[in-house]
Amino acid sequence: MSQITTRSVINTTLIIAVTFALGVVVGGKGVLAEQLSVYGFSAFAAGTSTSIQPDGVDFGPVWKAWN
Repeated sequence: MSQITTRSVINTTLIIAVTFALGVVVGGKGVLAEQLSVYGFSAFAAGTSTSIQPDGVDFGPVWKAWN
């Protein structure tokens, strides 16, 4: 019984660590950030987001609510 609990804790810790590492690589300025930002994934986290607004869209109410 104790061995199953220990194994479960180790597996859970490993899954959390791998998930965190993948999040850092994909979402941060890691290895894949530049390649993924080309396709529009994690562009904000990679620092490549643009401030260009689409034509014909009024963001005034959004900024008013934001402020």
